[in-house]
Amino acid sequence: MLDLAVDCLRVMQMLYTIQQQMKENMANCKRLCDRVHIFDEALQAMQSAETSELSSAVEASLKFLNKTLNEMHLFIKEYMNKSMSACLLRVVLNDAYAADISKFNNALNDCAQNLMVSKISKDTERDALDAKRREEDFEDLRSSMAAGIDMVLDSLSNQSDMTNANFSLLIGDIQNSTSLLEELMQKMNHSSLSIDERAKLEKDKEEQLELAKQRHEEILNKLEELEFGQQSIMLTQEMILAKIEELGLTQKANATTSKSDKDIEIEKSSFQGFIVFNKTTDILSVKVTCFNGSGSKKWYPLVPSAPETWKRSGGEGIIIRNQSTKQFIGLYCENPGNLITIKNFTPFPIPPGVELSPLTLENVIVVNNNSNKEVIQVRISNYSGGSEKWFIIQPLESETWKRNSGEIVIITRKPSIFTRNASIGLYAPICHEVNFFEFIS
Repeated sequence: MLDLAVDCLRVMQMLYTIQQQMKENMANCKRLCDRVHIFDEALQAMQSAETSELSSAVEASLKFLNKTLNEMHLFIKEYMNKSMSACLLRVVLNDAYAADISKFNNALNDCAQNLMVSKISKDTERDALDAKRREEDFEDLRSSMAAGIDMVLDSLSNQSDMTNANFSLLIGDIQNSTSLLEELMQKMNHSSLSIDERAKLEKDKEEQLELAKQRHEEILNKLEELEFGQQSIMLTQEMILAKIEELGLTQKANATTSKSDKDIEIEKSSFQGFIVFNKTTDILSVKVTCFNGSGSKKWYPLVPSAPETWKRSGGEGIIIRNQSTKQFIGLYCENPGNLITIKNFTPFPIPPGVELSPLTLENVIVVNNNSNKEVIQVRISNYSGGSEKWFIIQPLESETWKRNSGEIVIITRKPSIFTRNASIGLYAPICHEVNFFEFIS
């Protein structure tokens, strides 16, 4: 019957080997393998013993241990394959997983008692071990949750067609992470979460949501850059000339610019929307807000000497990016029917009457009304999320918008029968404040 001890040692060695291949999202499985070490000394002693006779109780315990170790090895191998290919936390961390972890923990405890390799003879010592195991399981699940989020985000970068859908599911998993972890702890036969544990999980949740949003933005930017590059390649010279002729811009296309010309020229156009004409030598990308209804908010490529059109029914913000320098220009047109010609790309132009300055606060854009008399209304684009509604700012007051990237900021005079309309539009990088002083014609 000593063959049972030898076979147990063999399977244990397999577990130790596979433990080295486990990723960070398998903390509970790693802990299971660590707990197997408690049998090393006893089994090695049996292997080297002079007699091969074992009591029926020890033999039964060895058979149970051998069965448990083999089931653990199979479980961990299957879980490793699942966790490496899964794209959602609920697939990796689920009720069945928690129940199996609990089953193996209890089986190992029973084997340790039966083989007399554990000192769990007193209730106090058993309680202390249970408390230690509970603490370890809680921390293991926390680390598995964090590592699982990283895995999911990495997998999303290779699934461009499913990125947004799976990201929404991931956000839902993170928001439900506290209740998910509590369910798993109960499946492991542990008591409910304490106040301190809940506080830890809430802090984890905030950090994980922020990380997920940042990584999601990075992934979307990469996909956008790829799509942008493909669109640019497709624009042939014949297509550009046809577009220029269609829009009646042949004379403007042939006109030369001088250093005395304005960097940006805005003229009236019969087109129902906005035309942006790139007369620089740089490749630009442009996107236009959709404050007044439908339309695309994506970046569109604008190669040198090429125009592009956006159909819109009202005033909109226009953001122009230099693809080489990643610098921006922001404009606001109160009404559609405008031709915007970019002759020279001067980044971050500041209109008269406002100033732009950096902030130490993170992920916000602030607008300060430094005027003593003007009541202004402000709206900020929401390419990184948030409201696009108008907000009224009284003289000498401020408003703050939470954003994760730079946005177009639009400031207008509050409508009144006693004053004429006035507006300002500019691009504000993230973590900056816009200081308004006055409208200058």
